[in-house]
Order: sequence, then structure tokens, then C-alpha cells
Amino acid sequence: MQLTRLYLALLIISILIFYLLYLLTPDAQNFLTQEDGFLENLSALLLFVSFSLGTIIILQLQRKSIFSLKKNGFYYLIPVLSLLGFLDEISFGERLLGFEFTQVVKGVKVDGIHDIFSISYKFLILEILKNQLKTGNYFLLTIILIIITTWFLLLFNYHKLVSSFIINCLHKHLAFRFLLATMAFFSLATIIDVGVFSTLRGMGLLIFLDPEIFKVVEEISEVYVALSCLFMTLATHYQYNRKLIKSNY
Repeated sequence: MQLTRLYLALLIISILIFYLLYLLTPDAQNFLTQEDGFLENLSALLLFVSFSLGTIIILQLQRKSIFSLKKNGFYYLIPVLSLLGFLDEISFGERLLGFEFTQVVKGVKVDGIHDIFSISYKFLILEILKNQLKTGNYFLLTIILIIITTWFLLLFNYHKLVSSFIINCLHKHLAFRFLLATMAFFSLATIIDVGVFSTLRGMGLLIFLDPEIFKVVEEISEVYVALSCLFMTLATHYQYNRKLIKSNY
């Protein structure tokens, strides 16, 4: 609980700080969103710490015969996800090592994992769907609606099973609550990055919102993804080292 409270406190305080910066400081937007700026470097640093610390913790728990890949596979994913996130933040070393990715797909420069989502959205959703709607072909739209409907039907039919699984994981694994936070912030950052909100504004929706605010929210969400990964790592250490201490008495 102490770890969760610390996480929530950091979240609330930092949101207030970022919001006040954005409101009160004219140059805050550039400061918060610029390439290789403060937030990007902070995200990269947090993810690198999470990867390094997570690897050390898992190796220690393995040596003490507490962990095994078969029984604790979920925890092995934490440093892997942190490493992938770190590499994505630094464009796989493009700017650090002084080389440049030249591959461009559908107008998107491919220098990170997040670009896969951007290409998928621009090609599948925007390009193909628009072309099909223009010609009166509703095949892709039908497939998308079937998938969404099936998903909600399954969720409705098995909501008790899903909710009990989530509650069980929350009680059993301290890191699971931070995984949910990671997924939520990653989803928000991805939705903004691929241009969903820009598309909605182009359709006349959300026009009351400053379009620049989305860039700020995206960068802040990426910081919170990194912070959540770090807290997953800390939760692993806290939970299993506490078990080890108890078992020694």
C-alpha cells in the first residue's frame, strides 16, 4: 500500500506541476514537447533504471531459488518491456550514436515501435477505410464493427470471470496494479500519437480543445508509462523480498 500511495502522490503532484507550467509559462509547451527535451529524457532515464534494476532483482531472486521463468514469467516481462520502451524513446540509438533511420512508410519515419501503430492507423483505418467508403464498399467497416461487437459481447458474457481474474491478480501480484496503469497511459499516448484526436477534430469534434494540448498530454503519458514500469520493478522487489524476510523467521 505504501508503494501505491507513493505512486499516486507522484502522479497527482506531477500532473499539477505540469498543468501549472502549461498555464503559467509561455515557453512551457516547447519545454514539455520538444524532441530530446526534458520529458523524453526523463522517460528514457526511468525506463533504463527500470530495466537495469529489474534485471538485477530477477537475477537475485533466481539465485535465491524464489523465481523461475515457468512460475514467474510475468515478472520477466517487466525488464524486457522497460528495455523496449527505453530503446523506443531513444529511437534505438539513432540520436545517441549519430546515425539516422531513412525508412519512411506512409509518411511515417520508422524509428521506433510506436511507429507501427501510426502506420497501421494511417494505412488500415484512414486510407483503406476512406477508399472503401468512397466506393460504397463497407467490408473493412463491417469487419471492424464485428470485432468491436464480439469484444463487448465476450466482455459482457464473461465479465464476472474477467473481474475475478483482475481482482485476484491485484491481490496476488502487487506489480499488476502498475501494469494496468502502464497499459492505460500507453493506450492514451498511442491514441494521441497515431492521430485519432486530430482525425476527430477534422470531423468537427473536440474543436473546443487546443490541438497543442494533445502533444503535451502525449509526452506526459509517456513519462507515466516509464514511471509505472519503474514501480512494477519496485513492487517486485518489495513483494518478494518481504516474503523472503518472513520465511527466514
